[in-house]
Amino acid sequence: MAYNFDDSVDQNLFNGMKWEPRYRHGKDFLCFSLADSDFMAPPQLTKRLTDRAKIPHYGYAYRPDSFFDSIVNWYERHTDWKVKPEWISKGYGIYPSVCLIIQEFTKHNEGVIFQTPVHEVFWTVIEANGRVPVENPLKLEDGRYTFDLEDFERKIVNNNVTMFLLCSPHNPVCRLWSETELSALAEICLRHNVLIVSDEVYAPLAHPGRQFRPIAALSQEVSMSTITCFSPSKAFSLTGIKDSLTITENPEYMRRYEQALIRMNMNFGANLFGNIAIQCVLDECDDWLAQQIDYVIENREVMARYFRDFLPMLELMPSDSTCFAWINCKGLNLDDREFERLLSEEAGVLLRHGYHMGPGGSGFVRMMISCPRATMLEGLERMRKVFAK
Repeated sequence: MAYNFDDSVDQNLFNGMKWEPRYRHGKDFLCFSLADSDFMAPPQLTKRLTDRAKIPHYGYAYRPDSFFDSIVNWYERHTDWKVKPEWISKGYGIYPSVCLIIQEFTKHNEGVIFQTPVHEVFWTVIEANGRVPVENPLKLEDGRYTFDLEDFERKIVNNNVTMFLLCSPHNPVCRLWSETELSALAEICLRHNVLIVSDEVYAPLAHPGRQFRPIAALSQEVSMSTITCFSPSKAFSLTGIKDSLTITENPEYMRRYEQALIRMNMNFGANLFGNIAIQCVLDECDDWLAQQIDYVIENREVMARYFRDFLPMLELMPSDSTCFAWINCKGLNLDDREFERLLSEEAGVLLRHGYHMGPGGSGFVRMMISCPRATMLEGLERMRKVFAK
């Protein structure tokens, strides 16, 4: 069936955080900053959750065997990674799981390395747990982001790094890392006994003709050195359910991770609606997801034409995946903070500004374009009018 992505739900009806600046403060903002979709969730999911909500009991839930089958089947169908049920544990969101892993597998003042520009939460979870953030900025060559492998290895050696926090696909630069690129990183991590923790929340959002490759799927040796954090939340409008999966082939890693869950009393029971939601979207919503990705790619094409016609000083960077537009704004010759103020106060457009995302982010913005096309175009038109002044 054909799905309609030109309509969205009024987020004021359910206190959606993405649009909170507009509805809480009564200001005429257009909100593209939070990595949350404006699209209505798949109708199959709404029916499943509604049917369960009609059963008048909301007590402790367990995860049936069919839940794990859904995950195994989705990975094999979309990535060729043959995951086994015993490799799968729970999480209450990607970053709560990353916090537990940092606490369990690293020591105070050890280094955790990651690639910038990247979402600010990477610094937050590392610093809040008493570890040292170590930045390995991406290289931008001929309009394409790549890894700086020499800097990566040098900083591992010089900064007592024991964990690598990978963003794959990458937020915000929209790169889908190739097997060759991932293998080069993995070899360095194996050589220096660095645990790989892979944030793969955007995995379902690979663009047509491209396949997402989990780093743990490279080889058994890499798999035994990797913990993967995954959730379908970003791809299927599920972020408010706060549920995720933690996956590792290494039984000792699994034992220690589940011990960390026990330590925080997070081991008992499962997310009642998370169970239903994850199973439903992984089993039944491939077609909905494919149509959503097509719509977002059309949004990108419309944006690219708009930039050419009306905002030639802005450059839309290439994208392999995700629902972002990563935009080079250096042609405006504006200070980052002044640019942010201009968009917010004069255009009423809220974006995620790259200078908050570490080295390599200055002069760029991230715009969430999993929204109705009319909303995106209104945001671009507001930007045009401000820059015209």
